[in-house]
Amino acid sequence: MKRQKSKILIDVIFIIAISLFLNCYLKKECKASEAINSEETKNAISYKKEIKFYTTLIGINPNIAEGYNKRGIFYCKLKEYEKAFADFNKTIEMNPNDAEAYYNSGMCYKELQEYEKALVDFNKTIAVDPNYADAYNERGICYYQFKEYEKAFADFNKTIEVDPNYTTAYYNSGMCYKELQEYEKALADFNKAIEINPSYVDAYNNSGICYYTLQEYEKALAGFKKAIEIDPNNADAYYNSGICYKDLKEYKKAIAGFKKAIEIKPSYADAYYNSGICYKELQEYKKAAADLNKAIEINPNYVEAYNYRGICYYELQEYEKAIAGFKKAMEINPNYANAYYNSGICYKELEKFEKAETYFNKAIEVKLNYSDAYNERGIFYYELKEYEKALADFNKAIEINPNYANAYNNRGVCHKKLKNNKKSDADLKKAKELNPDLF
Repeated sequence: MKRQKSKILIDVIFIIAISLFLNCYLKKECKASEAINSEETKNAISYKKEIKFYTTLIGINPNIAEGYNKRGIFYCKLKEYEKAFADFNKTIEMNPNDAEAYYNSGMCYKELQEYEKALVDFNKTIAVDPNYADAYNERGICYYQFKEYEKAFADFNKTIEVDPNYTTAYYNSGMCYKELQEYEKALADFNKAIEINPSYVDAYNNSGICYYTLQEYEKALAGFKKAIEIDPNNADAYYNSGICYKDLKEYKKAIAGFKKAIEIKPSYADAYYNSGICYKELQEYKKAAADLNKAIEINPNYVEAYNYRGICYYELQEYEKAIAGFKKAMEINPNYANAYYNSGICYKELEKFEKAETYFNKAIEVKLNYSDAYNERGIFYYELKEYEKALADFNKAIEINPNYANAYNNRGVCHKKLKNNKKSDADLKKAKELNPDLF
């Protein structure tokens, strides 16, 4: 009997020693959950060393549940999810009340975007430990993915109730409000996250996006600049500042932002695209086409890039190249009305009138309220001296857009040809009222 007691005592001491050793080795006071969520500062070789270490410990004593749990974390980091699940399941089998093992299993499912399964595990975590703040936060993120925002808010609020300084919960709540276009509420949450953590880059960046959407550009730029100050390699913050400057028509500053984003992230197709648009606005069409080509190279299905590249070629009078781009846009999206419209303009310049008419018709067929297409087709008919058809198209353009100065001007000129002088004078007067720069 004494020998049996001695054996039990030795096993207990061994387990305690191993547990203490694990904690000392890890040099952590954080939960296993934080290990999964923290930035990966170790490469794959390091993770494999960790796995080898825990495998050795498990080999010495297969009854240490925490060894399986810790090893599962590193399998998850290596994206070897099946092995990770096996370890978390083993931990739970040995200790059905191990909240962290359920949580870590949920995190793996979340990484795999299997949010329903993740929810099951987070629910189990919370059932075992009703004060597990991380589990409420992660469950809220799952609900966010399902657009179940009320449930998400409830979980983020519970996270904050458990831990009032949980910055990520405020941030995630702000993201929900942002999705709901409740930008003032989103800003309140982002600001609270920043108050707790003044170095929260994503909170500054998303607060900037909210201010941008509210057209408060100076505040938006301040948010993006703060994000860049904290993280000089944040490509999105440079990109977003570029978008702001683009809206302010400060195209050179916008291009500088986009180029910096590209320097950090060379595969940033949207940055190339928007840089191209800015060059186009500056009438630097060759530079614009070069950037749009780069956007297409990165994303061969970038419809808008093909369209705007075509516009640049049109301005360079390279009509065949322009048409090729518009056709590619149509191929990707057969309902992209702008590409049909722009093709029509090119064919008109090439004096291929039947094709021009076909493409204007197609643009209108795809987009019934396309006032520009009616106006342009009207000009086309006017140039062919088909004044009644032209008049009908100008009428339609004005019906769709009653403030369309160009259409009034064109209709006025058309009435003049038809000797409808009073109507002509009225239309030309209206055009001048709407846009004095036309004259």
